[in-house]
Amino acid sequence: MTRRVFSAALTVAVLASAVSARAQTPPVTSGQASAPSVNLWYVGGMSGLTVVQKSGAFVGGEAGFRVWRHLDLLVEGAWMQNVVTRRELGRAALLTTFLQQTQGQTATSTMTVPALYGAVGARWVLEREGRFRPYIEGMIGGARVQLKPTFTLGGTDITGQLAQYGVTLGGDLTGTSSHAAFGVGAGVLMAQGDWYLDLGLRVTAVSLPDQKTKIGRLNIEFGRRF
Repeated sequence: MTRRVFSAALTVAVLASAVSARAQTPPVTSGQASAPSVNLWYVGGMSGLTVVQKSGAFVGGEAGFRVWRHLDLLVEGAWMQNVVTRRELGRAALLTTFLQQTQGQTATSTMTVPALYGAVGARWVLEREGRFRPYIEGMIGGARVQLKPTFTLGGTDITGQLAQYGVTLGGDLTGTSSHAAFGVGAGVLMAQGDWYLDLGLRVTAVSLPDQKTKIGRLNIEFGRRF
């Protein structure tokens, strides 16, 4: 009798211990969806669309690492196809009018402003269960912009011969210069295993001498987390 009671008590104790251990073990999810979006660091390539006065493409890369809880420090760089502003287009248009009035022919102008951009910053990720992780970020850095005007007169490109028409381009219409830049952004990280997809919006302000160029950017990034 005593042996039976002891055996039953031992069985109950083993079962209770197993149930307790099962209750304390976190559920395992496939694809590491519930793991932090960055365990240590990450690296990715990005592309998308920039919008200022006109739209253009951009390509770039980003890398960062987790420094505390939800906080990442990061660095990014990008080449932007065209960040021309209304003011820059207006300056070119003034010269177009001058050429038409003095030469008596139809004149046209275009302006493209490619830019190289680099910055460092911080990102706060709202880590939670599931695959989607919203975030906000701030960046500070610099941009190197190039003004590339084109002028035609009577259908012929005369950009390289403007001096013979009495026109000399200044630094507000041609040349390359470097300026401070800063920006903010927000988006959503989608993690799957060691990989992630980042869909976000960015606004970058480049401090030109007489204006701030505000660049809107639709950002699509694909990379790996470690």
